[in-house]
Amino acid sequence: MIVDALVIGIPFQILVVWLYAATDGAVQVTGMYVGCHIVDQPKYALDPPPPKQSNFAKECRSSVIGLETSRTLVVGRAFREGSVTKTVSQNYSLDSDGQPRNALHLDWLEQLALLAYLITMEHRTGVTLGNYVFRIEVVSWKSPGSPGIPLLNSIIRQLSQWLGLVPIVAFGVYEFIAGGEFSFVFNEGWTIKSITLKSATNEVRVLLICLGLCVLWSLCNLILIVAKRDPLFDRLARVTVLRD
Repeated sequence: MIVDALVIGIPFQILVVWLYAATDGAVQVTGMYVGCHIVDQPKYALDPPPPKQSNFAKECRSSVIGLETSRTLVVGRAFREGSVTKTVSQNYSLDSDGQPRNALHLDWLEQLALLAYLITMEHRTGVTLGNYVFRIEVVSWKSPGSPGIPLLNSIIRQLSQWLGLVPIVAFGVYEFIAGGEFSFVFNEGWTIKSITLKSATNEVRVLLICLGLCVLWSLCNLILIVAKRDPLFDRLARVTVLRD
Protein backbone atom coordinates (compact mmCIF):
# COMPACT_ATOMS: atom_id res chain seq x y z
CA MET A 1 0.00 0.00 0.00
CA ILE A 2 2.88 2.39 0.74
CA VAL A 3 4.36 1.78 -2.73
CA ASP A 4 0.97 2.22 -4.42
CA ALA A 5 0.25 5.38 -2.40
CA LEU A 6 3.57 6.85 -3.58
CA VAL A 7 2.82 5.89 -7.20
CA ILE A 8 -0.33 8.03 -7.07
CA GLY A 9 0.70 10.55 -4.41
CA ILE A 10 3.97 11.88 -5.86
CA PRO A 11 2.59 12.83 -9.31
CA PHE A 12 -0.56 14.20 -7.65
CA GLN A 13 1.42 16.44 -5.29
CA ILE A 14 3.52 17.73 -8.20
CA LEU A 15 0.31 18.48 -10.09
CA VAL A 16 -1.31 20.39 -7.23
CA VAL A 17 1.82 22.49 -6.69
CA TRP A 18 1.59 23.54 -10.34
CA LEU A 19 -2.19 24.09 -10.16
CA TYR A 20 -1.92 26.29 -7.06
CA ALA A 21 0.72 28.48 -8.70
CA ALA A 22 -0.97 28.54 -12.12
CA THR A 23 -4.41 29.46 -10.76
CA ASP A 24 -3.15 31.87 -8.06
CA GLY A 25 -4.74 29.74 -5.34
CA ALA A 26 -8.02 29.00 -7.11
CA VAL A 27 -7.24 25.26 -6.77
CA GLN A 28 -5.91 24.12 -3.40
CA VAL A 29 -4.98 20.81 -1.76
CA THR A 30 -3.64 20.18 1.73
CA GLY A 31 0.02 19.27 1.31
CA MET A 32 2.36 17.03 3.28
CA TYR A 33 3.35 19.82 5.69
CA VAL A 34 0.97 22.24 7.41
CA GLY A 35 2.18 25.15 9.51
CA CYS A 36 0.16 27.88 11.22
CA HIS A 37 1.08 31.21 12.78
CA ILE A 38 -0.86 33.93 14.58
CA VAL A 39 -1.75 37.02 12.51
CA ASP A 40 -3.57 40.27 13.25
CA GLN A 41 -7.32 40.37 12.99
CA PRO A 42 -8.16 41.21 9.35
CA LYS A 43 -9.36 44.76 8.77
CA TYR A 44 -11.22 43.96 5.56
CA ALA A 45 -14.73 42.47 5.39
CA LEU A 46 -14.97 38.69 5.22
CA ASP A 47 -17.74 36.66 3.63
CA PRO A 48 -19.28 34.92 5.50
CA PRO A 49 -18.62 37.07 8.58
CA PRO A 50 -16.40 35.55 11.27
CA PRO A 51 -17.89 34.57 14.66
CA LYS A 52 -18.91 37.50 16.83
CA GLN A 53 -16.31 38.77 19.29
CA SER A 54 -13.53 36.91 17.50
CA ASN A 55 -10.32 37.04 19.51
CA PHE A 56 -7.78 35.19 17.35
CA ALA A 57 -6.71 34.80 13.74
CA LYS A 58 -4.30 32.28 12.24
CA GLU A 59 -2.89 31.80 8.79
CA CYS A 60 -2.19 28.18 7.88
CA ARG A 61 -0.11 27.15 4.91
CA SER A 62 0.44 23.66 3.53
CA SER A 63 3.28 22.75 1.24
CA VAL A 64 5.18 19.95 -0.50
CA ILE A 65 9.00 20.17 -0.25
CA GLY A 66 8.62 23.88 0.47
CA LEU A 67 6.24 24.60 -2.43
CA GLU A 68 2.88 25.97 -1.35
CA THR A 69 -0.32 24.03 -2.11
CA SER A 70 -2.89 25.86 0.04
CA ARG A 71 -3.29 28.87 2.31
CA THR A 72 -6.12 29.36 4.78
CA LEU A 73 -7.11 32.14 7.18
CA VAL A 74 -8.81 30.94 10.37
CA VAL A 75 -10.71 33.56 12.38
CA GLY A 76 -12.54 32.62 15.55
CA ARG A 77 -13.27 33.00 19.21
CA ALA A 78 -11.83 30.87 22.01
CA PHE A 79 -13.67 30.91 25.32
CA ARG A 80 -14.06 28.87 28.47
CA GLU A 81 -17.32 27.27 29.55
CA GLY A 82 -16.78 25.87 33.03
CA SER A 83 -13.66 23.73 32.81
CA VAL A 84 -13.91 23.30 29.04
CA THR A 85 -12.14 25.47 26.46
CA LYS A 86 -14.21 25.84 23.31
CA THR A 87 -13.35 27.28 19.92
CA VAL A 88 -15.71 28.61 17.26
CA SER A 89 -14.04 29.54 14.00
CA GLN A 90 -14.53 30.24 10.31
CA ASN A 91 -12.05 29.30 7.56
CA TYR A 92 -11.28 31.45 4.50
CA SER A 93 -9.22 30.42 1.48
CA LEU A 94 -6.43 32.83 0.54
CA ASP A 95 -4.52 33.37 -2.66
CA SER A 96 -0.73 33.39 -2.89
CA ASP A 97 -0.71 37.07 -1.80
CA GLY A 98 -2.76 36.35 1.30
CA GLN A 99 -6.01 37.85 -0.02
CA PRO A 100 -9.37 36.04 0.39
CA ARG A 101 -10.67 34.24 -2.66
CA ASN A 102 -13.06 31.45 -3.55
CA ALA A 103 -11.06 28.26 -4.02
CA LEU A 104 -11.76 24.73 -5.16
CA HIS A 105 -10.38 22.23 -2.63
CA LEU A 106 -9.43 18.85 -4.10
CA ASP A 107 -8.22 16.97 -0.99
CA TRP A 108 -10.58 14.09 -1.80
CA LEU A 109 -9.25 13.63 -5.34
CA GLU A 110 -6.00 11.85 -4.38
CA GLN A 111 -7.87 9.23 -2.31
CA LEU A 112 -10.35 8.71 -5.14
CA ALA A 113 -7.53 8.33 -7.67
CA LEU A 114 -5.74 5.79 -5.45
CA LEU A 115 -8.94 3.79 -4.99
CA ALA A 116 -9.62 3.80 -8.74
CA TYR A 117 -6.02 2.74 -9.44
CA LEU A 118 -6.17 -0.19 -6.98
CA ILE A 119 -9.54 -1.41 -8.26
CA THR A 120 -8.53 -1.13 -11.92
CA MET A 121 -5.13 -2.82 -11.54
CA GLU A 122 -6.54 -5.72 -9.51
CA HIS A 123 -9.40 -6.12 -11.98
CA ARG A 124 -7.20 -6.07 -15.10
CA THR A 125 -4.06 -7.89 -13.91
CA GLY A 126 -4.46 -8.87 -10.26
CA VAL A 127 -1.21 -7.01 -9.55
CA THR A 128 -0.56 -3.40 -8.59
CA LEU A 129 2.94 -1.93 -8.70
CA GLY A 130 3.16 -2.43 -4.95
CA ASN A 131 2.14 -6.07 -5.35
CA TYR A 132 4.73 -6.49 -8.09
CA VAL A 133 7.51 -5.21 -5.82
CA PHE A 134 6.60 -7.76 -3.15
CA ARG A 135 5.79 -10.51 -5.68
CA ILE A 136 2.18 -11.09 -4.66
CA GLU A 137 -0.95 -11.46 -6.77
CA VAL A 138 -4.70 -11.27 -6.09
CA VAL A 139 -6.66 -14.12 -7.69
CA SER A 140 -10.34 -15.04 -7.79
CA TRP A 141 -11.65 -18.18 -6.09
CA LYS A 142 -13.66 -19.04 -9.20
CA SER A 143 -10.83 -18.71 -11.72
CA PRO A 144 -7.42 -18.71 -9.96
CA GLY A 145 -5.57 -19.27 -13.23
CA SER A 146 -6.96 -16.18 -14.96
CA PRO A 147 -5.22 -12.78 -14.76
CA GLY A 148 -7.13 -10.25 -12.72
CA ILE A 149 -10.33 -10.60 -10.72
CA PRO A 150 -13.93 -9.59 -11.49
CA LEU A 151 -14.57 -5.87 -11.17
CA LEU A 152 -17.24 -6.29 -8.48
CA ASN A 153 -14.91 -8.46 -6.41
CA SER A 154 -12.18 -5.85 -6.67
CA ILE A 155 -14.56 -3.10 -5.52
CA ILE A 156 -15.78 -5.21 -2.60
CA ARG A 157 -12.20 -6.05 -1.59
CA GLN A 158 -11.03 -2.44 -1.51
CA LEU A 159 -14.09 -1.05 0.27
CA SER A 160 -14.42 -3.88 2.79
CA GLN A 161 -10.88 -3.24 4.06
CA TRP A 162 -12.28 -0.13 5.74
CA LEU A 163 -15.32 -1.76 7.34
CA GLY A 164 -13.70 -1.41 10.74
CA LEU A 165 -13.98 2.38 10.47
CA VAL A 166 -17.75 2.35 9.88
CA PRO A 167 -18.66 2.51 13.62
CA ILE A 168 -16.26 5.45 14.16
CA VAL A 169 -17.62 7.31 11.12
CA ALA A 170 -21.20 6.66 12.23
CA PHE A 171 -20.39 7.99 15.69
CA GLY A 172 -18.79 11.10 14.19
CA VAL A 173 -21.81 11.74 11.94
CA TYR A 174 -24.13 11.40 14.93
CA GLU A 175 -22.00 13.83 16.96
CA PHE A 176 -22.07 16.34 14.11
CA ILE A 177 -25.83 16.12 13.54
CA ALA A 178 -26.93 15.91 17.16
CA GLY A 179 -24.44 18.43 18.52
CA GLY A 180 -21.66 16.51 20.19
CA GLU A 181 -20.30 16.80 23.68
CA PHE A 182 -16.68 16.64 22.53
CA SER A 183 -14.48 19.73 22.53
CA PHE A 184 -11.14 19.68 20.71
CA VAL A 185 -8.25 21.97 21.65
CA PHE A 186 -5.59 22.52 18.98
CA ASN A 187 -1.98 23.58 19.24
CA GLU A 188 -0.14 25.94 16.90
CA GLY A 189 0.25 23.26 14.22
CA TRP A 190 -3.47 22.45 14.27
CA THR A 191 -2.91 18.98 15.71
CA ILE A 192 -5.20 17.89 18.53
CA LYS A 193 -3.64 18.80 21.89
CA SER A 194 -6.47 17.65 24.15
CA ILE A 195 -10.03 16.36 24.05
CA THR A 196 -12.48 17.27 26.80
CA LEU A 197 -16.03 16.21 27.62
CA LYS A 198 -18.85 18.15 29.26
CA SER A 199 -20.94 15.27 30.54
CA ALA A 200 -21.13 12.30 28.28
CA THR A 201 -21.05 9.02 30.15
CA ASN A 202 -23.26 7.31 27.59
CA GLU A 203 -21.36 8.85 24.68
CA VAL A 204 -18.04 7.68 26.11
CA ARG A 205 -19.44 4.15 26.31
CA VAL A 206 -20.64 4.31 22.72
CA LEU A 207 -17.29 5.70 21.57
CA LEU A 208 -15.40 2.93 23.39
CA ILE A 209 -17.65 0.31 21.79
CA CYS A 210 -16.99 1.84 18.34
CA LEU A 211 -13.24 1.88 18.98
CA GLY A 212 -13.42 -1.69 20.24
CA LEU A 213 -15.17 -2.85 17.07
CA CYS A 214 -12.56 -1.09 14.95
CA VAL A 215 -9.69 -2.73 16.87
CA LEU A 216 -11.43 -6.11 16.75
CA TRP A 217 -11.83 -5.94 12.96
CA SER A 218 -8.16 -5.01 12.51
CA LEU A 219 -6.96 -7.62 15.00
CA CYS A 220 -8.96 -10.43 13.38
CA ASN A 221 -7.54 -9.59 9.96
CA LEU A 222 -3.99 -9.31 11.34
CA ILE A 223 -4.21 -12.73 13.04
CA LEU A 224 -5.51 -14.34 9.85
CA ILE A 225 -2.76 -12.76 7.73
CA VAL A 226 -0.03 -13.83 10.17
CA ALA A 227 -1.49 -17.35 10.11
CA LYS A 228 -1.35 -17.21 6.27
CA ARG A 229 -5.12 -17.41 6.00
CA ASP A 230 -7.40 -15.20 3.93
CA PRO A 231 -8.36 -12.08 5.92
CA LEU A 232 -12.04 -11.23 6.32
CA PHE A 233 -12.08 -8.62 3.55
CA ASP A 234 -10.61 -11.11 1.07
CA ARG A 235 -13.22 -13.69 2.09
CA LEU A 236 -16.00 -11.16 1.53
CA ALA A 237 -14.61 -10.48 -1.95
CA ARG A 238 -14.03 -14.22 -2.58
CA VAL A 239 -10.40 -13.69 -3.55
CA THR A 240 -7.04 -14.77 -2.17
CA VAL A 241 -3.49 -13.41 -2.29
CA LEU A 242 -0.71 -15.63 -3.64
CA ARG A 243 3.03 -15.07 -3.28
CA ASP A 244 5.38 -15.97 -6.10
